[in-house]
Amino acid sequence: MIEAQEVVSCLAVRQPGGNRLDDIRINLPASYKIQDKWLADQKKKSICRSFMYNCQTRLFFSGLKRLGLFDTMVMTGVLHGWFDAFSNYWTQCLGGRPITVTDFHLLSYDYRKRFHANSKKNWESSAQHVANYQTPDNLFLTFSFAAREAVNPIRNHQLLSLLRPGLKILEFGCSLAPMYGTWRQFSSHKKCYWVLADIASFPFHYARHKYANDFEVNTCLITEDLFDDPLKNVESKFDIIIIQEVFEHLHKPLHIAKYLCNRLNKNGLLFFDYVKSDAQGLDTLAGLEERSATLEFLYSTLTPVCGSWQSIQDSLGICIGRKN
Repeated sequence: MIEAQEVVSCLAVRQPGGNRLDDIRINLPASYKIQDKWLADQKKKSICRSFMYNCQTRLFFSGLKRLGLFDTMVMTGVLHGWFDAFSNYWTQCLGGRPITVTDFHLLSYDYRKRFHANSKKNWESSAQHVANYQTPDNLFLTFSFAAREAVNPIRNHQLLSLLRPGLKILEFGCSLAPMYGTWRQFSSHKKCYWVLADIASFPFHYARHKYANDFEVNTCLITEDLFDDPLKNVESKFDIIIIQEVFEHLHKPLHIAKYLCNRLNKNGLLFFDYVKSDAQGLDTLAGLEERSATLEFLYSTLTPVCGSWQSIQDSLGICIGRKN
């Protein structure tokens, strides 16, 4: 008699109270452990597509953008691939009730109100840092990033022009991994190998679910004991490291800047930005206090490739630097 194979569930662990719609409360640490087991059971396959397929996808996207139709078609669900992925995660992983595109927008507003209601946070330890990202109100970030990536699927055009086959790429503090999503949708004919790294947040939980079957990507969970050595369990160095909308949220921005530059191969590229924040919400006091020193280190270590490198006092958009 052949024993039935055990099906490993990806269903997240609920906290007491709440409901399955506008007040989902997830025990995120326990849910990551469940997800680890589920991920180990997933079969991976290459998601790389042909050059012609990717060109057609990009031409279709660019044409709708020029006509001013793309955003409307996405947000109304005419183009619904983004929503199908979110809805699958919402029901199969978070245990939410089935929703429509209209429900998505209404729920995003509900969760946003709770998210912005609590702007004062304690950043005294790495454990507290992680805990700040795991309260149920942070589920709003998954809604927010999913919608933003849906209407802006090409997060950075320079990335597409600099890619070549065989590169090893790290997206650090990636949340929903928008740069990986850019490559996956528009440039996967240039076969690259990715590592997505982040703490146990709500958006990263979704990213691990969404890309669970992709052969070209691995994920690295940064636990509270790995804040000083977040890539301890990743052996390789990288040709490209991306740290986007992250420095202002870090526990030790200057340390991480030095750490990531050390993980770059010679002539490797660092994609970075740095928002000048007021240390409110999920922006840390260290992210504000170490901002100048961090940028000065990056400016002295990297050779500019593109972006505006002049300002230290103002918010800095995406810059690309080459390791000397």
